[in-house]
Amino acid sequence: MFYRKLYEYVLSRLDIICSRLYGSESNKFEKIVWNLFIYLFENYTELLFRSRDLDQIILSSIYYVANSHLLQNQFYTLNEKELTWYRLIQAYKSMPNSKLKTVRSVFIRSINKDDFIENEENIDKNPCLTPSKPAGTKNLIDGNIIGDITSFYKEIFLNIPNLEKNLENNLNENQLIDLPYRNKTFENNKSEYLNINISSNIFINYSSNKIQSNLS
Repeated sequence: MFYRKLYEYVLSRLDIICSRLYGSESNKFEKIVWNLFIYLFENYTELLFRSRDLDQIILSSIYYVANSHLLQNQFYTLNEKELTWYRLIQAYKSMPNSKLKTVRSVFIRSINKDDFIENEENIDKNPCLTPSKPAGTKNLIDGNIIGDITSFYKEIFLNIPNLEKNLENNLNENQLIDLPYRNKTFENNKSEYLNINISSNIFINYSSNKIQSNLS
């Protein structure tokens, strides 16, 4: 039941945002992002999903796939040569149940009291998060470094081991898993908010070959 709800939530969010970004080509793009999400959930649950909103991982996955040189601009249109964070966030903000906090307040990492951070760039020790703070600003709040979605993407997401290699192998060897069959999500339906906070000692026994059977 847990996996079913998680898959349905992720797929419903991908359906809406990918169709807004890429129109008739959204299914092909969504399939690649879906496979990337599966890989991340299988292999980097503790690194990525602890204390973070699922939408933050979805947005980072979309941005990564859209700007990967491996896809050689196949999802660009004549008027949109690249997917920028501004364009992606605007599309996200127009979705049901989207929250500005999701892109403005992302957990980066925890620090120990002995960590030396005085000289680290863009660390703001004022715990007040305001829209006026520039993009990339990170805040120290109760021993946690909190930043916007771009800070999380640059500092955590892009440093995932073997990320590009996995995507390249799946594309070259045609190993992409098909999108599970499901009813399309209509935008006037309420999406269920789902947040995962994973403790440090949890173990998930999960295999991607269960996806279609779990959703059937």
